[in-house]
Amino acid sequence: SSDLAGSFVYLLARRVQERCCGSRDPRGPFLTGLFFVIAPIQVGTAAYAYGLSDVLGAAFMAGSVWCFVRRDEPTSGEAVMSLGAMVLALACKQSAVVVPALIALFDVAFASGGPGSFRTGLKRHRAHVAVAGVYLLARTVALGGIGDLEAGMGTLPAAAYACAQPWVLWNYVSKSLVPVGLSID
Repeated sequence: SSDLAGSFVYLLARRVQERCCGSRDPRGPFLTGLFFVIAPIQVGTAAYAYGLSDVLGAAFMAGSVWCFVRRDEPTSGEAVMSLGAMVLALACKQSAVVVPALIALFDVAFASGGPGSFRTGLKRHRAHVAVAGVYLLARTVALGGIGDLEAGMGTLPAAAYACAQPWVLWNYVSKSLVPVGLSID
């Protein structure tokens, strides 16, 4: 599943490169996809079955975004494939609820229709937002809430959580670049 995710990362990187730079050189997107597949944070010496949902969810999320943004205006088939991939991503990981935001972010960053184009482009995102809303509603009804329900009262206050994020980001990036101390091997 990490190979599938890496393939979608490659396709997304190619699309971004085409929109940003107008370049079709495959080397940059290839290295981006390859880094995603072999980065030490993405792979482990022992991947437990529940750990595979992260990579599989990422693959479906990337696939959903790619199906929707691969053309300036997705066909109805691409939109349906994008929604299907989003549903599969939500079945893997609750973090896939951000797919509509990722698509909107892509549109904001690479909209080619002038200042009003984003507002009219928001209509394109309605189906994805609706799927996310139905998911959040169903999760709230079925489980009594959203977020880390297993943590209960053990979660950090918002300010402490926000203060910890730079350290988490630093560790993630540094361990991706210099993978020291990731396992007991």
